[in-house]
Amino acid sequence: MPYDPERHHRRSIRLRGYDYTQPGYYFITICTHARQPLFSDPNMRAIAEEQWQALGRAGARGARPGRVSVDIAVVLPDHTHAIIVIASGPAGCEPAAPPADRDAVSPENTLGINVAPGSLGAVVRSYKAAVARRANRQRRTPAGDVWQRGYYERIIRDPAGLAHVRRYIATNPARHARSAAQLDALLARMDLRL
Repeated sequence: MPYDPERHHRRSIRLRGYDYTQPGYYFITICTHARQPLFSDPNMRAIAEEQWQALGRAGARGARPGRVSVDIAVVLPDHTHAIIVIASGPAGCEPAAPPADRDAVSPENTLGINVAPGSLGAVVRSYKAAVARRANRQRRTPAGDVWQRGYYERIIRDPAGLAHVRRYIATNPARHARSAAQLDALLARMDLRL
C-alpha cells in the first residue's frame, strides 16, 4: 500500500535531513516484540549474539565489504544495544557530523519504506531479519513476531560521546540484572492475595 499522509500518521524519529549512509558511529537499541524476554532463553540469546558477530564480519546488504562493523553489542532479555560503525571504506571511520539542512527530506525520513542500501536502516533491517528468521526456525513459528517495529538510534558525534555509550552498553547487563533482582525481591515481599 503506498504512503498516504491522510491515513498514515506515523512520524519518523530519524534526524531530518541527515544522510544515514555517511560514515559515523551510531548507537542503536532494538526491542523485542511487546518487550517479551525472548533472549532469556540461552538459544535465542546465542542467535542474537551470533548475528551481531556475523554482521560485523559480513557487513550489511547493499554495503561495500568492510564498510559496516559492530563496535560493541550486548543482548539483554528484551532488547539489544549496539554501536554500528559505517566507515568511509575498509579503513577508519570519522565521527558523524550534523546535517547542514535540518529541514531537508532524505530517504531515511520516509518511515522505512525506502531504506537506502548501505544505510543504518539497511544494517538494522538486515540484523532484525536474520535474527527473526533463525529465531522463528528455532521456535517453529514461521511468522512469529520477534521485534518491535522500528528502533532507537543516536548519532555519536565525538570521542567523549563514544566512550560514554561504550560504558553504558558494557555496564547495561549488570544494571538490568540488578533491576530484575530488585523487582523480584519486591514481588516476593508483596502480599499478592486478594
